[in-house]
Amino acid sequence: HRGEDLPRLESAHATIAIDASDRALDVEVRAPATAVVREEVTIELQARSNGMPVDGRAVVWAVDDAILGLTNYSVPDLVRAFYPQVRPGDIQVVDTLVATLPRFVPELYDPFTTVMHGFGSGSGFGGGGVGRAGAGAQPRVDFRATPLYLGDVAVTGGQASVTFHLPDSMTRFRVLAVVSADLTGHEVPARFGVSDATITVGAPLVLRPALPRFIRPGDRAELAAIVQNASGKAGQLEVRMALDGDSIDWVTGVSADYRGPIGVDEELRVGFDARAVAPGDTTVTLRTRLVPTDGSPPFEDAVRLPLRSESEPTLTETVATYGTLDGAAARLALKPPGQVHPGIGGVSVTVTSTILGGLRDATAQLINYPYGCAEQTASRMLPLVALAGLTGFADAIEIPDGKTLAEFVDAGIARLVSMQTDSGGFSYWPGGTLPHPYVSAYVTWVLYLAEQAGHAVPNGSLERALAYLETVVAPPGEDAPDSVIYYGDLRRAIAVHVLAETGRKPRAAIDRLLGQPELPVFAKAFVIAAVAKVNPSDPRLAELLRQLLNTITQTPGSASVVETPRYDLGPAFHSDLRSSAIASMALTRAQPDHPVIAKLARGLMEKRYRGAWRNTQENAYALVALADYARVFESTEPNFHLEASTDHAVLISSQWRGRSSYERVGRLPMEEFLTLSGRSPGGTLPLRLDKKGDGRAYYRLAMTYAPSAESLPAIGRGIDVVRTFRRDGVAAATTAPVRVKAGEVIAIDVDVQTRSLLRYVAVNVPVPAGFEPINLTLGSAKALPMGGASGWWVSHTEYHDDRVLVFADVLQPGPHRHTVYVRATTPGTYTFPPTRAEAMYTPEVFGRTVAAPITID
Repeated sequence: HRGEDLPRLESAHATIAIDASDRALDVEVRAPATAVVREEVTIELQARSNGMPVDGRAVVWAVDDAILGLTNYSVPDLVRAFYPQVRPGDIQVVDTLVATLPRFVPELYDPFTTVMHGFGSGSGFGGGGVGRAGAGAQPRVDFRATPLYLGDVAVTGGQASVTFHLPDSMTRFRVLAVVSADLTGHEVPARFGVSDATITVGAPLVLRPALPRFIRPGDRAELAAIVQNASGKAGQLEVRMALDGDSIDWVTGVSADYRGPIGVDEELRVGFDARAVAPGDTTVTLRTRLVPTDGSPPFEDAVRLPLRSESEPTLTETVATYGTLDGAAARLALKPPGQVHPGIGGVSVTVTSTILGGLRDATAQLINYPYGCAEQTASRMLPLVALAGLTGFADAIEIPDGKTLAEFVDAGIARLVSMQTDSGGFSYWPGGTLPHPYVSAYVTWVLYLAEQAGHAVPNGSLERALAYLETVVAPPGEDAPDSVIYYGDLRRAIAVHVLAETGRKPRAAIDRLLGQPELPVFAKAFVIAAVAKVNPSDPRLAELLRQLLNTITQTPGSASVVETPRYDLGPAFHSDLRSSAIASMALTRAQPDHPVIAKLARGLMEKRYRGAWRNTQENAYALVALADYARVFESTEPNFHLEASTDHAVLISSQWRGRSSYERVGRLPMEEFLTLSGRSPGGTLPLRLDKKGDGRAYYRLAMTYAPSAESLPAIGRGIDVVRTFRRDGVAAATTAPVRVKAGEVIAIDVDVQTRSLLRYVAVNVPVPAGFEPINLTLGSAKALPMGGASGWWVSHTEYHDDRVLVFADVLQPGPHRHTVYVRATTPGTYTFPPTRAEAMYTPEVFGRTVAAPITID
């Protein structure tokens, strides 16, 4: 076209001024400037408009000011938010011609993968001090960062007051208040005001703990008390530290004491040398006492804090073997691994009378999975909600962090709902705004199962999710490319399965999918399950089952599915084992007495590695399929006695009567196992299993151990990982710096290289105890002494106390670099565990670096 034929766009603008002065309230917060720990304090509020008192409602809260300072937090100006001034820069110009162009541009994108950038963070503890003359110090244990939050306080005659108790923290609290009031003649709040005040918690003698956030077995750390003398008196200072627990011990004894002089306004650091000897929880109690030289009453303070010794999960290995005891006895030989930590792990024998008892490792792998996207959060919950109706099954599952089953599931529900977008679908990572269609269907299914199992799902969340799935199953556009239709049909297949499971009847979508001949097996199985739910007498069901059975490869003892897809199924979390499990689910729903279901169950069990399957999707669907099998096929009621024993001890001696998934477990700690096997010929320890009675016994023999980190070589199996350390002014090194100073910053450059495209890759960067990861989202980057790489390929980053997790939804072939920063905080000698990268849904594709020792002076 000639230039004069093209459309032209003209625009104009004007500034609109809105007078909102009568919408602002004058608010004042009055609080005591200073206070002591646990003191009851009163907060006074005053609200006026044009000098006159007003009635209204207030939100009042108190927060540790240091936490607010991390993000430069301030309460938004609600008057400006509700009554904005329109400026020329706020005007948006829309060109309708440009807006219609994308309709005619081919969609060259992966319909399942949405790269989102978000950040998570870990958490720790704070401490403070009280110190009161002449009083015995009660240890301080309450270090809440938000000791006050009241969401609806009545303001009457322009006045309100709030009373609360301060916690045990020695810090400064900021008290904030937002007041709203109706505008005369209106029924909604239209006037707003904000104010704050601070309370500084002080004491004459303050003890501050200086502990690492955690410690690993084999680490040696300084546990310190920092004592500040603000009493105005010199004297003799006593400091005592005690440990309650077996996982941490003093290097030089079982207790620690210090006595020495301290001057006026002097601050003294007292450190004690401790080492971690095994995983577990220890309570650290610190006490200090100042006896003034002038004979006046002493001052005291005390703090009690937890300190956990935890083995590095990337270095803890579990190997297991499984068997079925139909006869009377079995004889097994146990041989210890090579160089391992004697305080970690051991041998365990688990016996149950149902096939579900052999799923302990799979459920444990799901529940303890370290990453937290929407799919993985839902998968962690699935064995608890989908199998809730099986007698005793939930009782055999170990819930982490001391939570009850209900607490664990409720926390998962809350996390999933937090990832629900405005559309009703769910984003893949926290903080995302775009829904992931395939994951949204999966999450909706799990939330529905949770609700059916008796857990509370927030009102409206499921309905919004199901409404979103109704849009997912809508037919594609007429001009959509084949690849878009193909991938769209995969998400439509799981969506119709979920809609049908929840009682909806997506008949039109089912009819359209049944006309698609190139659906992969797992998608066909989803549609079959939906047909069986919506209309079990549908005449097409028999032919659908025949087609499904033709895709299943059978041997005399087992069966499995091998897909031959037209396109890459990675975006749909595909694997052949997962397809086998979904096929088994569909058959159980459509024809529960079909004999191939038992073969599929055996096929699933045979493909476990170390007791579990490769990833969360395989574990989740396999568990549901095997639970279906157990309901249908385990019909013989067990009644037998079984004893598991070595030459030295009886590990299990128990009777099974009736059907139950309850497990009997016998354990031999690693230290004892190493000792006993060392006395036996050939270094092996014999184990006997003797059964008397009717029924089938399933057993699991497992060994958990932690190899010496320093002895592990670097490995590259599809992913090559190189970890390089940099210090300010010091050349880079691939092994950790031998010694660093407390307060020093280290840059960790992680180079990840792959030769093929990988999806959903996790890079696990463990941090040594005694170091703090630096969270760059809190504005810390400006203070870094050196630069680094911020990987464009990173979809999500999480900061935890003991590691930084970096995720890539799509990792293209070639080299990729990302920099993680840590700061040395606690003197001691620690292990720098290996950095590991793995494809989360094909974990056999992974790489890791070597470990290295490091000392903080």
